[in-house]
Amino acid sequence: MKRLYILSLLLFAGLFSLAQQNVTLNINHMLGANPFQFGTAAATPSGVEFTVSRCQYYISEITLIHDGGTETMVPNTWIFADAAQTTTLALGSFPVTMLEGVKFGIGVQPAYNHLDPTTYPNTHPLSLKSPSMQWGWSSGYIFAAILGNSGPSFSNSWDVQGLDDANYYHATVNTAGMMMGQDLMIDIYADYQQALRGINVSTGIVIHGASGAARTMLQNFRDFVFSATMATGVQTPQTAAFSIAPNPTTGHTRLIVDASTESNIIVYDYIGRILKTVQPVAGIADLDLAVAGCYLVALQQNGQTIATKRLVVAQ
Repeated sequence: MKRLYILSLLLFAGLFSLAQQNVTLNINHMLGANPFQFGTAAATPSGVEFTVSRCQYYISEITLIHDGGTETMVPNTWIFADAAQTTTLALGSFPVTMLEGVKFGIGVQPAYNHLDPTTYPNTHPLSLKSPSMQWGWSSGYIFAAILGNSGPSFSNSWDVQGLDDANYYHATVNTAGMMMGQDLMIDIYADYQQALRGINVSTGIVIHGASGAARTMLQNFRDFVFSATMATGVQTPQTAAFSIAPNPTTGHTRLIVDASTESNIIVYDYIGRILKTVQPVAGIADLDLAVAGCYLVALQQNGQTIATKRLVVAQ
């Protein structure tokens, strides 16, 4: 009986260890269906054209939702997200069998929002930043800052920065993630067109603070910016469909598109740099990518991106 008890304990421990997953979070910076790039013209949901010259924000209290609604918070972890840079963070190892989603705060949680940023080493997300992300001792950190130009010839500048404990919101993205070897990869997409939903930037505005457009922008980050799939814009089934196989791949893959329509395939890395441009021949395009990672493959027709897919290159 004792041996059976010990065997049961060992079996339970073995099952528990198998459930431990190394979890990595990727935030893919987007402007609608396209990878984010500074200076690229985009349009707000109401149709106002704009460009972005700065987009930075904080993420706090990252929580994994898994196995029937269990919530496991990643301890002592913050992200300073800059749309100009790749945002990938190894969160650690957690007992996750089935991921159901990820939840996180937009900004810095109240317990840390009013601490001295000079006490953190330079590499820490909450350290001093340039341009500044600190409003002052009383108000704390600027949770999100997004600014750029709009109007005729993009001659009007706009600048929206949101802060305040009362505006610290949580966003939730429902996703199962993807296993890559022994690692669970969580890809989420951040569409900064949606950050300006309900905000009129056509004539240029400057709103810094805790109310008005600043609060609306933070609520947009909570409700509309983040998703488990990328935006694809307006599509028609006849032109938007294309396939990638194998995906994931170890380097070589093939794309098949509608051979009757002239199109280009654009391959981006996840900071928006164009790596390859391929024109399919008879509806077929072969790709070779030597570096492991996640890529964005866009199908373009008449200079417009009409569909996108993620491509994973494994080790």
